[in-house]
Amino acid sequence: SGENLYHHDVNSLYPSMMLNPIPDKFLGVEELNRDLKDSDFGFIQCTIKNPTQYPFLPKKYDLKNEYPVKNNETGYIPTWDGIYFSEELKWVRSLGYIVVPHLIYKYSKRDLFSKFVYKFHELKQLAELDKNMNLRWVCKILLNSLYGFFGRHEYVNSYSYSLEPLNR
Repeated sequence: SGENLYHHDVNSLYPSMMLNPIPDKFLGVEELNRDLKDSDFGFIQCTIKNPTQYPFLPKKYDLKNEYPVKNNETGYIPTWDGIYFSEELKWVRSLGYIVVPHLIYKYSKRDLFSKFVYKFHELKQLAELDKNMNLRWVCKILLNSLYGFFGRHEYVNSYSYSLEPLNR
């Protein structure tokens, strides 16, 4: 509850993220004695300093995510080490974070999901125009589930099926 609050919603956020290139083939490890380049792609072992109030980059602490930000009262600037995806680091750097890279685990880029996303987004729009809300819903679920399916934990990757009814 409150006053003068803003609410932002993004249409098809998960599918739009699946349009970005993903890491594909491992190309090796390189020590970085330089700043991060736009061409760097992979996972970066680095030191992070956050002199901003933007809580966008998590830090693992006791198996939980924390989002350290500058304390304006004391002037404390949080600093920590971690491994982050290069594209995420490039983004937070544009917000004022300081990124000191140490190692890069380099990968080639791959566009894996664009055709799928564009096809089902088009089907979803056509279904909406035809007022076929069932097909629109199926397309929406498939688009949103794609992101979750490939982001799941390995321990969920095994299933067993039975055509026999459960005996309870």
